[in-house]
Amino acid sequence: MPPCDPHGRRRIASIRPGCDLEHSKPIKSKKRVLTSLFVESYDLCVHTPTRGRPDPLVTGALDRWDGQGLTGEPWPFMALCSISRLHQLLKKALEAELKRFGINRTGYFLLTTLALSTGGSARLSALSRLMMVHQTTVTLTIDQLEAEGLVIRRPHAHDRRTTLVEITERGRECVKRANEALTHAETVPLDRLGGLYQELFAALQPVREAVGDTAL
Repeated sequence: MPPCDPHGRRRIASIRPGCDLEHSKPIKSKKRVLTSLFVESYDLCVHTPTRGRPDPLVTGALDRWDGQGLTGEPWPFMALCSISRLHQLLKKALEAELKRFGINRTGYFLLTTLALSTGGSARLSALSRLMMVHQTTVTLTIDQLEAEGLVIRRPHAHDRRTTLVEITERGRECVKRANEALTHAETVPLDRLGGLYQELFAALQPVREAVGDTAL
């Protein structure tokens, strides 16, 4: 059996080299586990796969990279592909969870950002920058939220050219319920992340800092 590190993670040298991405089955276990990567040369340490099922990115990419004649290292593809897959899975789950509150993902981020802002208001340009969303999308989202009575527009006290977006009491109540629901989510796969959000955020910080995402 391959050696384990002090945390019980098994070092994988080779897993089913004949398996590829297309035919690898996704892991459906409800066990709450975050995959941790420790890269030392070309060794890969991961948590022991549940029910013995290997990660398709390991068997389909890492184990086959050199054999398929690909140059460079497999890590850029594996890392970026992992992020893309997670984004799609979590985006779909988040939209499903928020649907019962009558808001979408952009609306949720916007309302929460406003609730955290001083006075509960912000400029449209500031919202666009903080959320990394185009101003047109922000404007359309504000139109939808305003129609539902969740935000209002009002003129800036010292700059007539600027319009502020302000969250209403109804908007605060909506986003409170949404955040409470996400804390105790029942939608797959969000239900498997309960208690792991802080750890997940901490794990992402080095990557965010490396690409400049922490400089607002």
